[in-house]
Amino acid sequence: MQKNQIELLPAPKFLELGAARPVQRLVLSGLPEAKYRAAIAEELESRLAELNSPIKLEFADRPAPGAFNLILAAWDEKSAEARKIPFNEDSRFEQAYTLTPTSNGIILCSKGDLGLLYAAVTMRALIAPGKTACSCIRRPSRTGRTLRCAGSA
Repeated sequence: MQKNQIELLPAPKFLELGAARPVQRLVLSGLPEAKYRAAIAEELESRLAELNSPIKLEFADRPAPGAFNLILAAWDEKSAEARKIPFNEDSRFEQAYTLTPTSNGIILCSKGDLGLLYAAVTMRALIAPGKTACSCIRRPSRTGRTLRCAGSA
């Protein structure tokens, strides 16, 4: 991660960086009632401003065609992603999150409210000048955090 100048804290144990995907529109959708939605938007907007990006974060009820979509989604215990994070009694278990690739963006999902904010903080770190950096993880970390981001699919 250091050679790519990406700082992820807490760092996933397993991370494989893929090619960056150019982005001309960035849309946040899903979970309008999310507790930290305003903070999530602020994380993403501040990164775009920090990079002097002409891209402005847009908001929508659902993913937008032709945009790179950041989709906030509810945790599904029966999903393949949920099965990759083994249950444990650690109080941080509610902070577990995933970033899952789609053909038009990334789904941010977590066990609890704070985890969704942490997912956005991770996504923030993956935004690079002029494009959104996308990465892949091969397997879940043993600490209950996973990072799954789109490659150049």
